[in-house]
Amino acid sequence: MKILIALLLAGLASAADRLTIRFLDVEGGRATINVAPTGEALLIDAGSNERDAERIQKAMQETGARRIHYFLLTSFHRDNAGGVGPLAKLVPIGSYLDHGASFERYPGFEEVNGAYQAAAAGKRRGVYAGDSISVGAAEVMVLTANGDRMDDSLPGGGQINLLCGSDKHIDVPRSEDTQSVGVLLTFGRFRMLDFGDIPWNQEMDFVCPVNRIGSVDVYVTPQHGAATSGPGTLVHAIRPQVAIVDNGGDRPGAAETFRVLKSSPGLKAIWQLHPSPGAAALNSDPAFIANPDATEGAGLTLTAAPNGEFSITNDRTGKTESYR
Repeated sequence: MKILIALLLAGLASAADRLTIRFLDVEGGRATINVAPTGEALLIDAGSNERDAERIQKAMQETGARRIHYFLLTSFHRDNAGGVGPLAKLVPIGSYLDHGASFERYPGFEEVNGAYQAAAAGKRRGVYAGDSISVGAAEVMVLTANGDRMDDSLPGGGQINLLCGSDKHIDVPRSEDTQSVGVLLTFGRFRMLDFGDIPWNQEMDFVCPVNRIGSVDVYVTPQHGAATSGPGTLVHAIRPQVAIVDNGGDRPGAAETFRVLKSSPGLKAIWQLHPSPGAAALNSDPAFIANPDATEGAGLTLTAAPNGEFSITNDRTGKTESYR
């Protein structure tokens, strides 16, 4: 009995030391909440609308987060910023961080931007490449923002990338995507790369001719898995163990993206919020897809320990896989 109690207490202590990351289903948008063991919370993007704001609030309640200490907006597109106004009415938000003024205008921009500006008034500041945000013991390094990027190599980076030249550059016009904020989250030995919505060329700039990032444990596919992001030159250089595809019905993810991921050295699993019809048999097993058949609002939960061990759970089924 004493041994059993000791093991249970050890498990509780281990769980209490873990960082929790929830990839929320905002049906093709983006919303990721990161909650430190101390309860400090960083939300990256807020989805599109009131429905998404309510899903974020529910996830906060489930993780025990009482407020959002930092809200980081990767871009001013509706799928990232549209839920901010409704969310600010549901939960307290301490600071609003973004890349600065947007120059792109799209149908409905004034509405989305106006709601964001109203919510963030007096609590907003810009972030720049090289900035660092502390979320408890987790550090979130801004690698790119407003088209600028860090030029220095990170710890673990600095190696010549022999893959450079294997992928061609794709001409992409300047847009909110090219201004997007991209970050590296570090929690002890755990590392997660989330490049927001930056396109193909900007990703390659980080690993050619030198891989400035090194390897990561988790790679969140930019642009919901679109073919205009995720070149093998980057993905195969950073060697993630796990890829997260935060896709949806109107942003399904491309077959080529899945081919690149599945051929990446050391990749153990691709976890998806939704299936990608165009990827066909390249989709993961339904057990790794939060919403395989219909829009249910299920997400994915990642917990990470400072020693680098982490696990991912399908919130719909409870299926959990652990990684070291």
